[in-house]
Amino acid sequence: MDLKFHNKQRTEAMIAVLEYFHFTSKIDDTKGIELSGAYWDSIKNEIKERCAANSSRGDNIDPNNRNGRLEILFIWQVDSLIAEYKNKLKIIKDGEYDRELDNKSKHAAIKANRILKWAIGISALAATGLPQYL
Repeated sequence: MDLKFHNKQRTEAMIAVLEYFHFTSKIDDTKGIELSGAYWDSIKNEIKERCAANSSRGDNIDPNNRNGRLEILFIWQVDSLIAEYKNKLKIIKDGEYDRELDNKSKHAAIKANRILKWAIGISALAATGLPQYL
């Protein structure tokens, strides 16, 4: 998947779900929702597409009671996904840091500009000699 379709929250949720697979090779829907919230369905579908995984729906009697599960057959496939998503998270955080630095430098330039305008105004006023008459 392309990085532009991933946000920080979904990437962190995916990492949490994938790291949970290190404890057990299966995860039920309630635990998946607990770990990833609203991203669970898309995360579940992506894991099914990218890993050898079996998915069960559970019983569909009550749509509010989601008791299906996802089971990964070869747990070693999760390690490469964790590394990939940690790299994506690093790229996202680096981008956030760069934007934060850019915003700080813009605010500093605006503040310096304001100070410069005041200094020019005060020096122009002083050059007129008006303060001597006050």
